[in-house]
Amino acid sequence: MSWLLAWQPYFTPRMRMTGRAHQTNERVQRVPVENGTLAQFVITNEEAQTFEVELAPGGSGNRVAVGCTCDQCQEAGMCEHIYAGLVELSEHPEGRDNDMKRVENIRPASPKARKRERSNISVITRIEPSWATRLSHLRVTSISGDGATQSHLPVQRQVCYILDPEASFRHNSAVIELRFRQPTRDGWSSPKQFKINEQIIHTLTEPEDKQLCSLLMGGSHPVEDEWSSRSSSRAIARSQSVFVLPQGGRQLLLARMISTGRCLMSQGSELLPLSWDADDPDVLQTSAPRPPWSLWLIGDVSEDEQKVGFELELRRQGHTMPADKPALILSGHDGLVVYDNQVAPFYDHGASQWINHYRDELARHETVEPLEVSMEDLPRFLDRLYKLPQIPEVDLPDDVGWTEQRIRPEQNIEIFSPASTTENSKQLKGTLTARPWFAYGNARVNPSQPGRFVTDSPAPPPPAEEESDEKSETQTDTDQQATDQQASEQPVTEALEANKNESNSEATPETATTDDVTENADTQDDQDNQENAETPQTAETDGQTDDSTETLNSQNLVRRDIQFEHDCLAWLLTLGMKQNPSNPGELLSFSAKSLPHIVSELLAHNWGVTADQRVVRQSGPARLSVSSGIDWFELRGTVKFETDNGSEEIALPQLLAAARTGRTMIQLSDGSHGLLPDDWLNEHGLLTTIGELQEDHLRFKTNQAAILDGLLRKQELVSVDENFAQARKKLREFDGIKALKPTENFDGELRPYQAEALGWFDFLRQFGMGGILADDMGLGKTVQVLALLASRVWQSKQEAQTTGKPKLPVLIVAPRSVVFNWIDEAERFTPELRVLAYAGNEREKLRESFKDYDLIVTSFGLMRRDVTDLRNNPFDYVVLDEAQAIKNPSSQSAKAARLLNTHHRLALTGTPVENHLGDLWSIFEFLNPGFLGSSMRFGQLVRGDVGGKAAPKPTMNSRGAEQPKVNVATQIADALKPFILRRTKKEMLKDLPDKTEQTIVCEMEPAQRKLYDEL
Repeated sequence: MSWLLAWQPYFTPRMRMTGRAHQTNERVQRVPVENGTLAQFVITNEEAQTFEVELAPGGSGNRVAVGCTCDQCQEAGMCEHIYAGLVELSEHPEGRDNDMKRVENIRPASPKARKRERSNISVITRIEPSWATRLSHLRVTSISGDGATQSHLPVQRQVCYILDPEASFRHNSAVIELRFRQPTRDGWSSPKQFKINEQIIHTLTEPEDKQLCSLLMGGSHPVEDEWSSRSSSRAIARSQSVFVLPQGGRQLLLARMISTGRCLMSQGSELLPLSWDADDPDVLQTSAPRPPWSLWLIGDVSEDEQKVGFELELRRQGHTMPADKPALILSGHDGLVVYDNQVAPFYDHGASQWINHYRDELARHETVEPLEVSMEDLPRFLDRLYKLPQIPEVDLPDDVGWTEQRIRPEQNIEIFSPASTTENSKQLKGTLTARPWFAYGNARVNPSQPGRFVTDSPAPPPPAEEESDEKSETQTDTDQQATDQQASEQPVTEALEANKNESNSEATPETATTDDVTENADTQDDQDNQENAETPQTAETDGQTDDSTETLNSQNLVRRDIQFEHDCLAWLLTLGMKQNPSNPGELLSFSAKSLPHIVSELLAHNWGVTADQRVVRQSGPARLSVSSGIDWFELRGTVKFETDNGSEEIALPQLLAAARTGRTMIQLSDGSHGLLPDDWLNEHGLLTTIGELQEDHLRFKTNQAAILDGLLRKQELVSVDENFAQARKKLREFDGIKALKPTENFDGELRPYQAEALGWFDFLRQFGMGGILADDMGLGKTVQVLALLASRVWQSKQEAQTTGKPKLPVLIVAPRSVVFNWIDEAERFTPELRVLAYAGNEREKLRESFKDYDLIVTSFGLMRRDVTDLRNNPFDYVVLDEAQAIKNPSSQSAKAARLLNTHHRLALTGTPVENHLGDLWSIFEFLNPGFLGSSMRFGQLVRGDVGGKAAPKPTMNSRGAEQPKVNVATQIADALKPFILRRTKKEMLKDLPDKTEQTIVCEMEPAQRKLYDEL
């Protein structure tokens, strides 16, 4: 084809592309030559115009004259039609005559120069506008890389899919050649090569052919021929007729091709139709998919019982087939076997190397003789056979070979610190490393270990190892103190690394690498050969062959569950583990902060977990009980761990002490690790925060009974004493807030939601609790409190008459700007109340007259300044308006408010949480002292740190998303819900009066008008 390449410089790229398209679309017709002409063609374009192309000797040297009847050739000397004829000549050389073969290296003759005719007319070149030039670039040419813009008339032809066994054998995959045939008088023509590209696919008439050809173009790689490897045109290079089906889609694509009825297999010069083996009438048809043919290694004992012959065989549902019968066998996950003009799925059990070796032997020798092994060598042969990474199914006689077992593996994982090498210290900082492995009986298998079988009969350890183990156990106690001292002086990573190195130094056959096992096995085999060669007579007379056979028969082979192992490793990645870059086949790494979550998930899914070479155990459910003291409640609890020494219970304070120091495990009596119940601690974080940690219990104050009951509502209690049971009963008998009517001394009418607030105030008073009225601004918090105070004054007067107790005043603390608003509102709604504005320079005298007033109103500043005097005056109620002013617990206002002496406390604020949930602690410390525990512990809980150290960062899973955490806000909201009453304007819209609007027009003064106009 080199001569065609030599002609290319005489054609423009557009000529070559268009000419190639003419030839590809079969618009070139060869006609018989005459009058010494070398070649003649007739080309039909898309508009059905015909052009004649002629190639003739040039007359001098190795030159040839070319010509075409088109206008382009008359002007430029060359054209697309000439190039189409040359391509046709190169694609079908069988039609060239002897003269054309002799001039393969000729060059085109120089075209005759045409004389320009003289003309006196001056030529005026017309300049096109820019828009015309830009539109010309968008014009659809006769050939385009985008087949969607090309309009083709459908061609009546039938696509055939030819499976080439020889090419498939070379590529180890199904090779499909596309051919086409056209209708004739007698039926169909013989199939011809059919090269496709995006344009050709558009012309196909059958939808199934369009889909299959598109899949071939997009999903498989073509087999390059000489033209595509040399062509510089991208559009032409895409035209292909031979494709290699990719692994993963071979069965699907070939089955669809067979379903067209036009899938054939080339067998020499014949084309044989293929069918899917589901049409085989001899095989029982079922609704379930039929299993594939599988590869087996069959062993047969010879007649003289001196050797065993091994052959490959294909089996399926009781049917057998010799390995040399199929015309084609393709290995892989979606393997195929072609036999008797049928195609069926094939599974080689990962032993593709056996198929490749068998095909090579078959290609060299036409037949493959059985592999014969003497009885003397049979043990060594089987030992090596089962250690191969790839092995088919094995079928041996009953008295030969090992016993095969199938057992479910036990998944295990070892957790330790990563190696602190210089190159890995930065990227592995703050991470832990894990090594998963699987236990098949007594055999340990690492995921990267090759082979499908393991031996469940490990040899007993030699005496030296036993002594070493005993010495190690003895030394454990004596050197424990030194080891602990070393670990305390080292970083955690290095301490764990020391443990890891000790583990590796005591390597067992289970932890040795596969390469070491193979190397040792080969070395042992060589030693056995040498011993047998030196003492052959002894081996025969002593009957070592029989002993070896007996030992061989006593071995138990365990088949690995490869799919189960893969699923387990994939699940580990969903927990947030990642492949270790230093050793991707063995180790996984993960963040140390996610250790509790990962270990909990592992134990919950029945994984055996070890950390620092010690077993990690998961606790059972917590067992809680509540008892009462003089003015407190005691919460006792334990969690149970199942150890080698039996059950062991750990008290709740011990667990909390470990959690608050940042530990995730505690050491149990048998030396194993007990995993702290992280989920339980998170779910009950508020409970463990508000309780006071005692020796063997958590202590709660009596005013915490409601919150303690709420937090333990979902927890089953082992025992509850009578006092706490009565408190719980009283709380649970409370059936909600009931609206109350205001007393007669309240001059006004309450809306329904305001009457409900009176009932809520009464609930708080009955249980001796303080609360937050957190209604939106404009819903009348002032009016609701005045209605409460009016009822308290009314009740106090009655109590004073019956009991003689003095009536106590109510203190209102508000921002300075709203002090007189309270006085005005009190005069309007409670005119009978005696109101005092605590302000000015005469405050000392005012304090002496507190007993003469019902309501005292002051500011936060004066409260803070006079708290040492105010604390000596008892109050019935202290109400803080805009209580967010004390959100900072260390502020002077917050400290002063907590010092006030009062029977009942109330806070008013429309924004109880301005910045974070920690704002609530200071307000509730004023309302109910000690209710939410210590400020530090509550702040740690709000930040999400149940353990007590710095707040952990969010745990990320394998997709980079944040792992869900226990919602602390939900815990706090549920616990504080009875003590916070909040209604929004949107919720109370039905109870609010209609909005009224009034427009007031104000006339500006002349001076104001002047300034306004200047703006």
